[in-house]
Amino acid sequence: MCIVAFIAWNAYSKPYRDRAMTYDLERINDIEVPSIILDRHGREIGRIFVENRSMMAFQDIPQNFINALKAGEDSRFDTHDGVDYIGVARAAQKLVTNRGEITQGASTITQQLARDAYSLKAEAKRRQESGFQRKMVEMFLAQRIERRYRKDEILGFFVNRSFLGSGYYGLRSAALGYFGKEPKDLTVYECASIVTVLRNPFELSPMNNLEANKKGRDHVLWRMKEEGMITDIELASYQSMPVKLNPRPLQRGTSHVYELIAEEARNAIGEDAFAKGGFTIRTTILKEAQDAALAALQSTLSAIESQPGYMHAKYSDYKKSTLPP
Repeated sequence: MCIVAFIAWNAYSKPYRDRAMTYDLERINDIEVPSIILDRHGREIGRIFVENRSMMAFQDIPQNFINALKAGEDSRFDTHDGVDYIGVARAAQKLVTNRGEITQGASTITQQLARDAYSLKAEAKRRQESGFQRKMVEMFLAQRIERRYRKDEILGFFVNRSFLGSGYYGLRSAALGYFGKEPKDLTVYECASIVTVLRNPFELSPMNNLEANKKGRDHVLWRMKEEGMITDIELASYQSMPVKLNPRPLQRGTSHVYELIAEEARNAIGEDAFAKGGFTIRTTILKEAQDAALAALQSTLSAIESQPGYMHAKYSDYKKSTLPP
């Protein structure tokens, strides 16, 4: 009976295993990197990007965040081969118990990386495939990734690539965007707040729903306690803390000067290279002069907008419309 089941499974899964072999693993970390605009003294005065991301080396990712990530998303990350078979079994049990309704996922960090890096959801939609069929490809591709890369490399790819809500991609952008801190300065509970956003970047972003984010954060903290990463006393202390935002996000340039610089860069290197990003653009602009000009413009506009009967669009509305979503 077992032999028959194995043969049947092997025949059914072969198309998905074959497809998983077609993806180029060397391109797993092909992601947009912002281009940095520097003034004449080498100081950053702006960024050009579509995805608000700032890359980090694995060694700069704080251990507290790695702990929160593993506890919240993939507690057996260090030991599985890309697929958490215990998690799969539990999800299957839930599927049967709830008569077809999946209430518990089983995607590992590596599977999530495979899904995002190779746009597997979009591909499945184009092929008109079910979620289960997409999962098959995702699982076999995750196993290939595990054979090709070390665990720390996989974590680094995932942390830099992940969408973490409110326009932030990767840990550094999220840390600055939500809490105004470099990742190394995040508290354990702030790390847990960011990790919980992975489950639903829109509904669990602390900028969109503080209460939902705190509930998810507290669950991640509880999981950390269950995994022996924090104590009962620490759990109670961390869960008592509010989610306190202090955003200092990395902003893209939005002035006329930045648009001119972006256009010149695009013409010089071509649209494809420009879209990928990662360039350093050195200018003859003096940061102090640019800041003074902007301050003068804002002061003048403020005086005009505050006059009685002013009915036109305001500068603050323009700024909101040009920031990343």
